[in-house]
Amino acid sequence: QPFNPYLFRIGQINHQYIAWLSVDFAMDQLKPKTIGIYSLNNPWGEESKDALVYRLKTKYGIDPVAIAIGDQYASDTSAQVLALKAKNPDVVFYIGFTSQVVDFMRKSKELGLTATLVGGADANDPLALEGAKDVLNGTYGGLLTMTPVNGNDPKMVAFRNKFKAFYPELEPATRPNQYDVQGYGTGLL
Repeated sequence: QPFNPYLFRIGQINHQYIAWLSVDFAMDQLKPKTIGIYSLNNPWGEESKDALVYRLKTKYGIDPVAIAIGDQYASDTSAQVLALKAKNPDVVFYIGFTSQVVDFMRKSKELGLTATLVGGADANDPLALEGAKDVLNGTYGGLLTMTPVNGNDPKMVAFRNKFKAFYPELEPATRPNQYDVQGYGTGLL
């Protein structure tokens, strides 16, 4: 299919479902006794946090020991990391834009938060992977696509090549990303 330069990402991500899958993964695989949450003070962050809390409470009978809310425009997550560290959760779910995710992962390591970190799709954004590559060990993140964007699947390789030819001015190390794939897929519908 030809690329349309006027098509933006229009796909709807089901925050509730992604949050529930994250909780089920953590509870089934990591088996934490205590949970913390880092989220943002915007509608997406609130919806995601609420979905995490709901799933924890209704399926597992657990309330988070701490919820730390960060400003969506902030570049420093130290206060939230320290608030979570004070409660010493086994697992922390973190929700944020790529810049907050990178800072949160870095500050968690620097400030001694020992919880296992479980993030969403932003944790697998190429910018996050590059920006926090030295502190990723022991963290988990979700994907919005069934096939990794930087993988060897022939259809994904073809998509990457077409995308880069159509948008040569974009940063080649970080684009296309899973949001570009989602937008393209939605546009085909």
